[in-house]
Amino acid sequence: MDLKPPESLKLTGNVDENWRTFKQQFRLYVSAMGLETKPEARKVALLLTIAGPQAIEVFNTFVFDNPGDEEKLDAVLSKFDAHCSPKKNETYERYVFRSRTQRTHEPFDSFLTDLRLKAQSCNFATLKDSMIRDQIVFGVEDNKIRERLLRETELTLAGAIKICQATEKTHTDQAYTTDGGVQLQTLRLTAQAQTMSSFRAMEQIIEGLEGVRVYIDDIIIWGSTAQEHNVRLCKVMERIQRYGLKLNKSKCEFGVEEILFLGDKLSARGVQPDQDKIKAIQNMPRPTDKTGVLRVMGMVNFIGKFIPNLTAKTSCIRELLHKGHEFKWTVKHEHEWQQLKKTLTTSPVLSFYDHNKKIKLSTDASKDGIGAVLLQAEGEHWKPVAYASRAMTKTECRYAQIEKECLGLAYGLERFHNYVYGLPSFTAETDHRPLVSIIKKNLNEMSPRIQRLMMKMQRATPDNSVSTTDEDVQCHVNMVSAALPVSDIKSRQIAEATAKDVELLHVMKNMEDGWPAGSCPRFYHIREHHLSSVVCHQLNY
Repeated sequence: MDLKPPESLKLTGNVDENWRTFKQQFRLYVSAMGLETKPEARKVALLLTIAGPQAIEVFNTFVFDNPGDEEKLDAVLSKFDAHCSPKKNETYERYVFRSRTQRTHEPFDSFLTDLRLKAQSCNFATLKDSMIRDQIVFGVEDNKIRERLLRETELTLAGAIKICQATEKTHTDQAYTTDGGVQLQTLRLTAQAQTMSSFRAMEQIIEGLEGVRVYIDDIIIWGSTAQEHNVRLCKVMERIQRYGLKLNKSKCEFGVEEILFLGDKLSARGVQPDQDKIKAIQNMPRPTDKTGVLRVMGMVNFIGKFIPNLTAKTSCIRELLHKGHEFKWTVKHEHEWQQLKKTLTTSPVLSFYDHNKKIKLSTDASKDGIGAVLLQAEGEHWKPVAYASRAMTKTECRYAQIEKECLGLAYGLERFHNYVYGLPSFTAETDHRPLVSIIKKNLNEMSPRIQRLMMKMQRATPDNSVSTTDEDVQCHVNMVSAALPVSDIKSRQIAEATAKDVELLHVMKNMEDGWPAGSCPRFYHIREHHLSSVVCHQLNY
């Protein structure tokens, strides 16, 4: 076998590095040529011949401890080690290592290799990998890669290398070279666009599977029974395997009865707020400035869908945020703050939304706020799906009450648009009876402001109905009837006379069955929304 020997040893420049490289090449050459069994003197002669004249001159200066060592290869190599690799200054070597950063356009693999070489002379021992990892984070050229590395809570050297190499490969794939030899980068997607692309891809992968939802790269699978859950899980795993995806085992949870997903706790009972967030709010000290109020309101609003009438329950605290308002924490603010904390401990459990069940949107308006709750029929009861509220602007606070109620209805339909849009029917509920009669009029018969609000609500399904709450109507009727200046005897006489009056009996029938055109005198027809029927001694009047 005829192999080309290594190049001669260079004793200028970085002598230590040159010698380590030459020695490794020489040992490989001896092994490749099968010279391990040859006499030591011959191997020394081969070493000096390949190393060159400068190395021979250095060899002639060596003083060996024992006679005959000059013909032993290991002894000669040790002398060259001592000559070419003097005792190192550990502090200086670590300084050089810490000063090494990735140069502009330097490949990451080249940067990593140099770090590994410099770490050899720093005596890091068992900390070597962690030191190289830290220097990669510190010295990498791209700030976005550094931010990505810093977000990893359990970053290892292998993980850091994988992230950097993958990012560099992505940049290389996106680059192209012009005819003039200039390398340009193609336009990269924004974080939002990348997120949406990932979301669409995951949606396509699980398309057609029941009991599965995905958010970006998080997948949740549920079932009403363990058997149903396991069947769905197997189908999802088959689909994942088919598309070549990989799951992070440390982030997977299987067979649990409740789970945190997108900041909420999901269980068979429904949707509940994360208890850690509630505890964080309860343990927060009271705000001492406007910045503290903003911080508090930000955390409260995060779980606002669980709190009924949140706007009304935080009205005093929100006043502190008004421009020109001096921050002064008073007794009323402290009371509202403590009541808000108490409310968090009794926040209701929200139902899982099911578009196949009856849906009702209930809205309300106060003097300075509007609120809405989306309800879902569960048997004979209505259970909340989500709450929403907001404060009115100064202009909206000057609206008439009927306009505020209409604004609240428009807000509720807009806030829960994703829930009610496209439903064949749902009920919009208000406690303001005059609004019901106004809504039933033609658009050109309404005031301009209500017209604009009604036009916003026209996206709702035409078959939807707007009604008042039975409790409020009954309360209003009972209050009016109780306040009538009529004795019990007179009331009975009126009831008996009403039962014999054909016209009033016809009016009462229309009140129950509807008002066909021309069925009653106009006097009653135009007052249909102000008429009520009250039971008195088993007679109606």
